[in-house]
Amino acid sequence: MKTRFLQVLALLISIYVPLVCAAPNKQFEELMRVGVRMHDSGNYAESIDIYKRALEIDNNAWAWYEIGYSYLKMGDDDNASRAFDKVVALDPTYYKAYVQLGYLFSKHERPDVGNALYFKAYLINPKGAVGSLNNIAINLRQQGLNKAVDYYRLVLARYPDNKLLLFNLSQIYFDKGFEYLTDEEINKRNILNTALVDFEKLRNRPTVFYDKELDYFIALIHLVRGDRERGKEHTNTCAKSSNAEVQSKCKKMAKNGYRLQSMIEQQLFIKEIKKILASS
Repeated sequence: MKTRFLQVLALLISIYVPLVCAAPNKQFEELMRVGVRMHDSGNYAESIDIYKRALEIDNNAWAWYEIGYSYLKMGDDDNASRAFDKVVALDPTYYKAYVQLGYLFSKHERPDVGNALYFKAYLINPKGAVGSLNNIAINLRQQGLNKAVDYYRLVLARYPDNKLLLFNLSQIYFDKGFEYLTDEEINKRNILNTALVDFEKLRNRPTVFYDKELDYFIALIHLVRGDRERGKEHTNTCAKSSNAEVQSKCKKMAKNGYRLQSMIEQQLFIKEIKKILASS
């Protein structure tokens, strides 16, 4: 603790002393840079102190945003929310603050307000806040898979090349396939076929943001459908994944003879996949 204090003190001295004779704008910018560095080092409380010093020079939306972000990282949602409110009061076009407020309302069981804020961010900056559309879909998913599917389809009509949206839509179809009982094979098969088309479409694009994890999904769908040969092909591919957990699961599937013994085992695989994706 003492060593950390001395390091912080030395850093502050090295910054503040040259700032004494600097112009106000220069002081503000230098303090903000120091605050960001402190934040990136995990020193959130110290970064907030520095940002507040910057606010004494200029009551600036950027400084309030960084304060809110540091509070968010500390788990202090109330102070984070107050800071983000200050941001939009000073600059109603600061879309990132709306994204963070959307997250906070969604986290605290107000997804309706969260979605409105996410969408406001998107309207201000469609390119920068396109991820907000995915956040809206996540909230809608809690209200039922059908609602989320309809929304994803609508958004993908506007952004057909958005890999994250396509991936999540495919995952919803995949989950939806396992909502059905075993005696509803036709319905289940049709939904999984739709997921398979989307996963393969995503996999064949030049840049894919998961390394061979998609092959895990594709292999599992093929095995569920009874296509052991194609399931084997994709299982062997995902066994080479750079993700150790994916690699382990695929090797286990190969060891089991590329077969899923029961619906219970299939459900377990689904849960394992979700854990893997959450940690990616």
